Amino acid sequence: MVQSVLTLLFVLVLSAYGVGQASSISENDYCESAIVPLSAISGRKVMRDLQSDELAVKIGGRPVPIKSLTFDEHPQRVILFVDTSGSMATDSYPSGSRWSFAQRITTFALDTIPQNASIALVTFNEKTQLIGFTGRKQIAADITALSDKQGKGRTALYDAIHESVASLGAPRFGDAVYLVTDGGDNHSHVQFGRVRDELIANRVRAFVFLIRDTVPQSEEEFAGVTRMEDLTVRTGGYLVSIPRFGLGDKEQALLQQVKSLITDQLQGAYRLQLGLSTPLVNRQSLKVSLARDQKQKLKSVYLNYPRTIGPCSF
Repeated sequence: MVQSVLTLLFVLVLSAYGVGQASSISENDYCESAIVPLSAISGRKVMRDLQSDELAVKIGGRPVPIKSLTFDEHPQRVILFVDTSGSMATDSYPSGSRWSFAQRITTFALDTIPQNASIALVTFNEKTQLIGFTGRKQIAADITALSDKQGKGRTALYDAIHESVASLGAPRFGDAVYLVTDGGDNHSHVQFGRVRDELIANRVRAFVFLIRDTVPQSEEEFAGVTRMEDLTVRTGGYLVSIPRFGLGDKEQALLQQVKSLITDQLQGAYRLQLGLSTPLVNRQSLKVSLARDQKQKLKSVYLNYPRTIGPCSF
């Protein structure tokens, strides 16, 4: 789903989950059946009455049966990443400096996370600083305290994701990462493909709040935008692309619409459990669509889910 209004582009790309301590996913669940997060969106609202017989699923182009479809509202874990590298330090916009603008977008991202979620804050440049899971008030205070920082150093985005996601331990249905970034990376030791595959294998969705120029100014920026789009599509997340020059009234109104849509998808999503004749041995494409006899009835419904599914990694 892609919506473009003025210079603010919102790209809706897949999603769904919801988790708490009771929602840890067992190895048996992952290996003998695939569990996929799914949101059904109609008129900017998340549907809660979708039935399994209204869907059709293919993995690698081959039909697979649906074992169950349940709506899950367990609280989830979210890691909020904030780029504090030199790319966020310079330039000024009508709305303030690049750094203050990034801080403002970080606050917006925090506001989209459901109230019952557990949140961890990660700041990164060449090094990663993880502030463990804590309350929303503390996270908000930590974001405010970032005013005292000036972005500096090179950018190791992929290293930050790799290190922080590893700290989650056993994956839970609903785990998500939020990335406030311009998409650039010029210092990581871990390659993008490895990070993407780790998120896919652990069923972690990526939600990206991409601060970008209207047109990428360098090869690095162009690659960063492309990779962030790929990451959200493959993991089942959401991409919000925000112009660097700031937000007018219309853009801010659109952000508020997007905010509720992201929150609703994190607050509750379908656990789509698939039956596999044999365990997955490599990454494959995933396609979830409306059953043929339901397409007219549900023609306004958009299904948001990961487009790639991978094998167990643990």
